[in-house]
Amino acid sequence: MSQVKGLYIKVTGWMLLLFAVGFFCLQMGCLYAHERFQAEYVDDRLFYFINILCFIFLALAIILLLKPSKIWLWAISGLAVVFILASGGLLVQF
Repeated sequence: MSQVKGLYIKVTGWMLLLFAVGFFCLQMGCLYAHERFQAEYVDDRLFYFINILCFIFLALAIILLLKPSKIWLWAISGLAVVFILASGGLLVQF
């Protein structure tokens, strides 16, 4: 049962990493579309929401795949909270 649990954790970590990379590519595609075709988001808050999702998925993927020590776990979690609060503040502002 322990091997199955470890496999599920790895698969979940890789899926979260793929979601994070996918959201990052989406943001880069929108940046390219804006520069080349003057296309914009329907709502400006969508940019911040996608950034928050990307960072959440990336932080969870790092935690699940790398199995950091307690100090690194606190550092990653603290950085994630600060980034989410900052992006959330900008999300509410716009």
